[in-house]
Amino acid sequence: MMIGFKAKIYVPWDMGAKLVHWANGQRRVRNGKVAEFLDAYAAAIDSLQAGGEFRIEVDQAYSRIQKLEENRWLETVPSGVKRNGVFCGKASTDRWFGTRFDANAGLDGELSGQPRYASRKDGIRLWLTREFFIIRGERIYIGDGTKKGANDIGWFKWDRPFGFRGDPASIHLAMIREGTGEKDPSLWTISFSYDDGVTPLSEEELRDAFLALSPEEQERVTVGHDRGVVLTDADSDGFTRAWTPEQLEHMDQVERKIRHLQKKRARQVMGSRNSRKTARQIGKLQAHLANCRENHAHHVSADNIRKGVETGRKVQVFEKLNLKAMTKSPEPKPDGETGNFLPNGSAAKAGLNRAILQRGCMGRIRRYTEYKARRANMLVVDVDPRNTSRTCPQCGHVAAENRRTQADFVCVQCGHAANADLNAAIIIKARGLELLRSGGFRTANEIEAEKKAARKAARAVKDADSAEPADAANATVTEGTETPNPKGRKGGRRKACSGNGRNGQVNRRWKIFHTQGRLTPIR
Repeated sequence: MMIGFKAKIYVPWDMGAKLVHWANGQRRVRNGKVAEFLDAYAAAIDSLQAGGEFRIEVDQAYSRIQKLEENRWLETVPSGVKRNGVFCGKASTDRWFGTRFDANAGLDGELSGQPRYASRKDGIRLWLTREFFIIRGERIYIGDGTKKGANDIGWFKWDRPFGFRGDPASIHLAMIREGTGEKDPSLWTISFSYDDGVTPLSEEELRDAFLALSPEEQERVTVGHDRGVVLTDADSDGFTRAWTPEQLEHMDQVERKIRHLQKKRARQVMGSRNSRKTARQIGKLQAHLANCRENHAHHVSADNIRKGVETGRKVQVFEKLNLKAMTKSPEPKPDGETGNFLPNGSAAKAGLNRAILQRGCMGRIRRYTEYKARRANMLVVDVDPRNTSRTCPQCGHVAAENRRTQADFVCVQCGHAANADLNAAIIIKARGLELLRSGGFRTANEIEAEKKAARKAARAVKDADSAEPADAANATVTEGTETPNPKGRKGGRRKACSGNGRNGQVNRRWKIFHTQGRLTPIR
C-alpha cells in the first residue's frame, strides 16, 4: 500500500539558495517544453486547416532551451534536475492532449485542463528523483553524490519522528519561507510516498466479508459516528472526543489577536512596509489555527481506528453531510412595502458557520478516518443524515420536539432519554447496517465506473449532435461558417472549424489561434 509522508526541514540560507536555483532551472525547462508543444500544436492546426495532416512531434530534449542566450545559466543546474523538468512539461501536455483529443484513450476529456506556464508566484517547488537523495533514519541527504561535490547540498533532519519502512522513488520539496541570512534558515516541506509492502483488502472484499457474518456479528463489528461542534465525534459505543478547554482558550486568544491585527492593518497605508509586515503576521496566525484544526482531526481519526482495532470493529459509519449547504448564508428578506430588508438571522448563522468550519473539522475527520481505515482493513460507509438527531432508537418516533436542547434527547412518545449526540450515533449505526444488508452500499470503484459510463454516454450524444452529415474522412475545412451558440452565451453566433475524424469534432467546439507562442481557447 502506498503511504504518504510530509514533514518540515530547516535549510541553511546558502543551501536553500542552491535549492532555489535548481527549482528555477527545473521550472524554466518545464515551461520551455510546454511552449514547444503549444507551438507544435498551433502548426498542426494550421496544417489541418490547409488540408494537410494533423501531427505533433515534440521530443524530450532540453538542449535547444539551454542554448538560448537568456538560459545560459541553466548549465549550472544538474542534468537530472533539468530532465525532471522535461518530464513534468511533457506530462502536463500529454494529460491535456491525450484525454481531450485521443479517441483511442477511452477517457472522457475531463481529467486535465490546458497546460499553462508556471511562474515563481506559484511557489518554489522542486522534484528530485532517487539519484539526488539518500534517506537514513530521520535524516536525508540531498545532492548528486559526485566526487567533485559541486552539486552537494547536505544532510537535513525533519521535524518529527518517522518509522521509515520503504524506499521512495522521488521526493517533492516546496519552500514555505525564504531565509534572509546565516541566522535565518529557510523553511521547506519534504513529501514523498512509498510502498510499505502491505496489501489491504478492497472495498468489495470487505463488503462481502461483512455480509458473510451472522446478524449478531454484524452488529458487533459496526460502529456509528456523529460529528458536531460541541462534541467533535461521538460514537455508538459511548466514546466521545472534543476540544479541551485549554485548546479552545488558546484558539480564542489567537483569533482575538488576528482581529486586532486586522483592525491595525485597516488603519495603515495599503502597500506600505508596515502593512505588508502586519499581513505576514496575520497569515502566520491563520496558518497556526489551520495547523491546530489539522492536528485535532488527525488525532480524532487515529483514535477512531485505534479503538476500532482494539474492539474488533470492521465498519465505520458516518453521515453524508453536505457542508457547503450547511454553511450557506441565509437569503435576504426584502420588505415589499418599505423596500428595506427584514431580519433574516444572518448574524447568528454566521456564528454557526464559523463554529462548523473552525471547530467541527467534520470533513477532515471523515477523510482522514477513511484513508486510515483502508490500511486497517475497515470499511467506511456514508448514510443519509436526515433526522438522525430527532429519531428515537427505542420506538422509532421522529419529531423535532425530541431534541429539546443541544445536548438532551427525550422522546415525547416513549420517554427515552439520552445524550443527543450519542443517540444520533446509534441511529447512524442502524442506518449503516440497513444499507449494507439491503445491498444499497456502492463502493468507490462502482460509483466511479457509473459516473464514467454516464460521461461517455453524454459525450457520445454530444458528438452525434455535432457530427456532420458527410463522411468524416472526406470532411473539409470550412472557413467562415456560422453556427449558433449552443450554450446561449452573449455574442450570438460563432465561427465553426471542422477537420478530419475526432480532431475535427473537437475543433468545432474550440476556436484556437496562435498568439506569441501561446494558445488561447475560446469556448
